[in-house]
Amino acid sequence: MNKAPTNLPASVRQRLLNLASQSKQDFGLLLTKYALERLLYRLSVSKHRDAFVLKGALLFQLWTSEPYRPTRDLDLLGQGDGSAERYRKIFT
Repeated sequence: MNKAPTNLPASVRQRLLNLASQSKQDFGLLLTKYALERLLYRLSVSKHRDAFVLKGALLFQLWTSEPYRPTRDLDLLGQGDGSAERYRKIFT
């Protein structure tokens, strides 16, 4: 049985570095993709999951096996109150 890593951020970084090397991907793009996917995961398990719709290039990557283009951002369409204070509460 594997024990939990003592330094989780370093462990994740090393696994991403290994994956980037093996798949010949740019580490920066892979790291960004990981961060965006983790944000989407956290949003999906929150009470706010139905208040947002994913759109843009990241959505194309989910639809096809080949990425439409590398993306470094996340496009979400929010529903309801669009105030900065509401989004600050949701994402902090």
